[in-house]
Amino acid sequence: FGVFATRRPFDQIVNSIAYPNLPVRIVGFMPGVSSPGGPSHQAIEDVAIMRAVSNMTVIDVADAVEIRQAVRQIVDLPGPVYLRLKRGEIPVIFDEDHEFSLSSAQILVPGDDVALVASGMMLSAALAAAETLGGAGVSASVVNVPVIKPIDGAPVLAAARRADAVVTAENH
Repeated sequence: FGVFATRRPFDQIVNSIAYPNLPVRIVGFMPGVSSPGGPSHQAIEDVAIMRAVSNMTVIDVADAVEIRQAVRQIVDLPGPVYLRLKRGEIPVIFDEDHEFSLSSAQILVPGDDVALVASGMMLSAALAAAETLGGAGVSASVVNVPVIKPIDGAPVLAAARRADAVVTAENH
């Protein structure tokens, strides 16, 4: 569970892994409010506290395609990584030709009225919202941001500059 992989061992993560910049991979499941275990098992602070840790890369992938690609890419990445995953049934969003990137966020759907910026399991909800909004005449862009730290701000800013409103969708 993400809450037990981040909050309880926080001092050890900071002092024994992050400060010496060791290549340790921390994988947390059942993020945010998705845990059936109730409030004691909900990792609602995990992204925030891992983002605050020096040298830590934070990744929140959207589906099984991104999981496979992210795992391969973080193997040789210098320094510590927190990989946030949703356990259980999540929709497959990407085709096998999708290219997950540790350095770039992607504008998946272009739009001009509202920018929906999403990570992890919330990407499918953002895509569904864009489709619903489109049916009502609202042009919504969707930006997939699987790497929270270091964040690739350029696609987010590009989408935000074109839009009248920006909404973030996070399970956090």
